[in-house]
Amino acid sequence: MSNPPNCVEMSGQSPNRTAHLPKLTKLSEIHGVAISMTCIASKSPLPQTKTGQGKFQLTVMVHPGDTAHERHIVVSGRAGWALNELVKAGPAGCSAADFTAGLRLAHFVYLLRHEYELVIETEHEAHGGQFPGSHAVYRLKSPVRILDDSRQAAA
Repeated sequence: MSNPPNCVEMSGQSPNRTAHLPKLTKLSEIHGVAISMTCIASKSPLPQTKTGQGKFQLTVMVHPGDTAHERHIVVSGRAGWALNELVKAGPAGCSAADFTAGLRLAHFVYLLRHEYELVIETEHEAHGGQFPGSHAVYRLKSPVRILDDSRQAAA
């Protein structure tokens, strides 16, 4: 088998793994545009997002009234939003199906369990429909009291 023009085979690799890759010897050969590292370095950086501004922030007391275990935590961003939703849901709990598609509720529950040491129960419920299977319903078991529910002012 012969390699297409402008392609090279890497030694030690099995055939057909790299034969389709073009051989680029200079950065300036990419799409015929002359590029140099000084040109890349001289460009101004992309604007940075202002972290901490406009984020949802929830301050809660975990185990209120239990002096041995009582503690304050501040949960910001989507994890704070998820905690607020779990508190609002109460014993009924909530699942990803209750929210907009694309929210990774399971990840936020993971953060609440592992970073903030909250006890959250998971129950798998079967469902039918076009795509039958099961989904998780999360219930907050740690007693919490919301002290402050705020969004920081966006600048």
